[in-house]
Amino acid sequence: MSKKILNHVLERLIETNSILKNITYLSNDNASIFSYQEQKIIKNWMNAVPNHVIARKLGISNSTVYSHKRHITEKIFVNNRIELFLFIIFLNIYIQMIKIFSIYKRNTT
Repeated sequence: MSKKILNHVLERLIETNSILKNITYLSNDNASIFSYQEQKIIKNWMNAVPNHVIARKLGISNSTVYSHKRHITEKIFVNNRIELFLFIIFLNIYIQMIKIFSIYKRNTT
């Protein structure tokens, strides 16, 4: 790949990163599209914790856990826990690549 094309790709990735940051890493800051409660549900869900156990841990009902899961999947257009897991992994890898490319771009200009 030529340097000109590589620089263009890096610039596009860096631009895209600022948009995607808001929907990726499950952080406690205001940038996440997931509420703090949804983040707790996701962490438990990724560990295959049953709904009734999640409900007991968080002090909410089973139906509230189910409702949170439905909202989570609707927000990022996934259908199940496996797709959510892959989505999170892919986007976290993507963000790490963007950070590396940003450092590379700064060092080459």
